[in-house]
Amino acid sequence: MWSCSRFVLQDLLRQSAVRSFSLTPAQHTVVVERWWQVPLSKEGSPPRLYPRRHRIYKVVEDTKHAPKEKMELILTQTVAKLGGRGDTVYVRKSVGRNKLLAQGLAVYPSPENKQMFAEELRLLREGKPDQRLQTRTGQLTVDLLKHSKLNIIKMPSDEFQLTKEVVSRQFEKKLGVVVPPQALTLPFEPIKDVGDYWCEITVNGIDTVRIPMSLLPHEDQSAISQKQRKAQRKLQEADLASQAAAEEDGILKSISETEEAEDAKNSETLTAQTQQGSTPNDNSNEK
Repeated sequence: MWSCSRFVLQDLLRQSAVRSFSLTPAQHTVVVERWWQVPLSKEGSPPRLYPRRHRIYKVVEDTKHAPKEKMELILTQTVAKLGGRGDTVYVRKSVGRNKLLAQGLAVYPSPENKQMFAEELRLLREGKPDQRLQTRTGQLTVDLLKHSKLNIIKMPSDEFQLTKEVVSRQFEKKLGVVVPPQALTLPFEPIKDVGDYWCEITVNGIDTVRIPMSLLPHEDQSAISQKQRKAQRKLQEADLASQAAAEEDGILKSISETEEAEDAKNSETLTAQTQQGSTPNDNSNEK
């Protein structure tokens, strides 16, 4: 069986139409090393290989299980969860080729591209205000501030007043945004009266956003909790009353149904008795 299949394989290899196995591209590379070193032979003579010893190999490297290398790219636009324009990112080759490069969102990190984006970064940091560009984090901060409102509760102390430092701490506490006092502008300072106001924040010295701000009167937390408990009790009492009314309606309905069933049964009994009482009279009349 083995000899027959060997001859068939040799015939296939001799045919010109069959592609040679050596021309098939290798999918993975495996680097091996002989376990036993081949001894040196005389000059001009082939090395002497032992049939068993020198056929034992050990694996040095297997590219099939090696970690896949990522592609280095430079973003030309802001991409969510990756970075902004000019940032160098490392992504999978499938993502880089099929999405970023295909859609024009990134370019290869060639020396020309690196120099161009380095110049843009320098202008961003050192250029004139009209030449500077907003960073990705700065743009996200601007978008967040455009849809934000700051509510500040006034402290019970008579000396309480709103200053830039107080408003900066409230921004970090309520909205999670760190606002330096020098980037904050108030309509007037300090603010003491309760009411609605506004403040302006300059992000990276480029974009300025106006945010509505309200100073609310102080409320005792114990009184608020008492009001909430009273409202909860009222809701619970209303639910209990509605449940009791529903149960009462169900009982009345079942009683009415029972009475109707008894009345119908009594009427059927009376009808049957009337029919039985009229039968003998009819027979006597016939006689």
